[in-house]
Amino acid sequence: MREKREIKIFLLVMAFFAAACWLRYFDHTINPQDTTAFAFSYRYGFISRGLMGSLLELAGHLTGMDLMTYETVYAWSTVATLLFFCCLFGFFAAVLVRCEGRELRRQQYLIILTAVFAFPMFVTEENFGRLDVYLTILMLLCMILLIRGRREWLVPPLCCLGVLIHQGFVFMNVNIVLVLLFYKWLKSGGKKRRYYFLLLAVTFVAASSLFVYFEFFSHVNGTRIYDEVVENAKQLAVDGETYSTALVNHEILGEGVFMDEWFFHKINYVELPQFLLVFLPYIWIAVRFGKDLFSRATGGRDRWIFAAVALGAWTVLPEFVLKVDYGRYLYSIVFYYLAMILSLTALGDGQVKDALGDMEARLTKKMYAPAILIVYPMILMPFLDVVISQINVVLCGFMPSLMEW
Repeated sequence: MREKREIKIFLLVMAFFAAACWLRYFDHTINPQDTTAFAFSYRYGFISRGLMGSLLELAGHLTGMDLMTYETVYAWSTVATLLFFCCLFGFFAAVLVRCEGRELRRQQYLIILTAVFAFPMFVTEENFGRLDVYLTILMLLCMILLIRGRREWLVPPLCCLGVLIHQGFVFMNVNIVLVLLFYKWLKSGGKKRRYYFLLLAVTFVAASSLFVYFEFFSHVNGTRIYDEVVENAKQLAVDGETYSTALVNHEILGEGVFMDEWFFHKINYVELPQFLLVFLPYIWIAVRFGKDLFSRATGGRDRWIFAAVALGAWTVLPEFVLKVDYGRYLYSIVFYYLAMILSLTALGDGQVKDALGDMEARLTKKMYAPAILIVYPMILMPFLDVVISQINVVLCGFMPSLMEW
């Protein structure tokens, strides 16, 4: 009873923290990249990223109102961001109710660290209204279902919805869902094991098939619908004119945008080493934690599980090679590892719990104030899009010659 009360108080405090992040970082605007994403719909065929625009058009048809406006997308995005916070808190609660004693306190620290990265992510101008928020909502719902062990059959259709919204779901979000299904498959026996293998196979095949279709076969009508999609995108813009040319060219015409974005690639190549340098303490802790986990493996099954956990986040690698939004990709990696540890602890993995205990003891012994590990990333936040994080804005200010390269 005392622990339930402690959890409620903790989540209430976290809610105030979330509200403070919203007030601090909310820019009250959506950039053209994100309004343009609502210009695509299935009235042009089964095209890439067509789901959200189709839902917007359906809502307009049902209400008899013209909802293809900037104000509608702004309101829609506000509701989606609030829903993201609700799902995030649902995930936190699902983890905490499965912990007790010292383990509960460790999870609270991990949740605070996760919140430092997650709370500001979708309220800045760079990411407010971005399709990523819908992908993250679906990912969190899948994680909650898998942790609770209820209605897990919903996981494959939820993942398919993610790919319908944005095929980047395959690289940035589905990884944690697949790894958790892989974990439950290998840890289960009998009918349950066959059940989780089926869920894993269906999720992987369905999401991959949709991705291949959207990337290579959904542009057949591109030249015919291009002008109309551009007009839709302009209609959704705050000034009635500005839209993302690169996004329309890629999604409607199937054009590659690597060279068009070369200027932004150069920014990424300068900023990535900077960020990795300031983030080095967490990289060291993560590597040491991974080594501890592998040392606890008692057989081939455990090694397969821990290898999947360690490598799962690197489904994002193709995005690093081909695209430019390093802020989004690094955020997805950080969130993956923190959420994975929280999830495995909630699922009762003894080896993860023991490794966390050892890590806590090691940090407490070597650091005068371990809480600095939670405070420190606040100066790095928020993660942005092309610019990785706020700290890169500061660092690049000292190196203008590099930025002109």
